[in-house]
Amino acid sequence: MKRRLSEEQIIGFLREAEKAIPVKDLCRKHGFSDASFYRWRGKYGGMDVSDAKRLKALEAENARLKRRDARERSHQRGLAKKMVAAPARRELVQWMGTRGLSERRCLAVVGMSANSFWSCIGYASCLRALAEALQRKPHFCSVANSSAKP
Repeated sequence: MKRRLSEEQIIGFLREAEKAIPVKDLCRKHGFSDASFYRWRGKYGGMDVSDAKRLKALEAENARLKRRDARERSHQRGLAKKMVAAPARRELVQWMGTRGLSERRCLAVVGMSANSFWSCIGYASCLRALAEALQRKPHFCSVANSSAKP
């Protein structure tokens, strides 16, 4: 049977144990386990009821602050991700590419995947970029043609 005991009851049990009552007998008398007693002794040992209530209030406040902090952090992460929309990032990658950086490096800096970069540019733009790359490096055409021969 699981039940919730108040801090006053728990501290009362701990005070009874201080009066030289064996822990096993105390646990049997009040219906809780040895593990619960020792856990309570670790948490509430040497406290008064007012101290236990203050501890509970501080724990509740700490939990509330942690939840608020987690919400703020997730909100900040969400804002950081959406600061620049995909079309603007795509333009930035193209601009950086004209400055001599590799496409892979540009995508890493901007935080965009190659799939999302190429999927929205369109098929015609992709073919134009491929044609430009082949014009800059014509030996790719000869390698591709020689490997295609049986």
